Amino acid sequence: DHISHGYNQNNSELHSIRYFFDEAPDCLKEIIIQTKLKDAYIGILMLKTGNVIPWHYDAFALFKGSQTDSKKPNIERHLIFPFDWDWGHFFQIGNNIIGNWEAGQVYTWPYRRYHLAVNAGIKDFYMISITGRKNNK
Repeated sequence: DHISHGYNQNNSELHSIRYFFDEAPDCLKEIIIQTKLKDAYIGILMLKTGNVIPWHYDAFALFKGSQTDSKKPNIERHLIFPFDWDWGHFFQIGNNIIGNWEAGQVYTWPYRRYHLAVNAGIKDFYMISITGRKNNK
């Protein structure tokens, strides 16, 4: 319940655009292909200065029917940092705080692992997420 903890539209606003493979520009299709995920979509995310993506875990809502509470979904998310780290930009996965990344670094984490992003810097914070079904081959 993020609202009861003080999060609101003024401090947790995330700007994003999402493309499924067929509608993505060619340069983004190439990134999706490299993940080897099936039925994938790609999101470009921008967090303005002073904003936070609060603690949450991904429910993979676009893949309904692919997960249950008792079973891990066959879904994976890759997070790519398209630019080098800048002061005040932080990403946290569980108890691990990530900073000082280089452009192109990729992270993924287990299903239902809580994570967050913070922009306490002076420049916009960009991320790319790719989500799809794992290819079991």
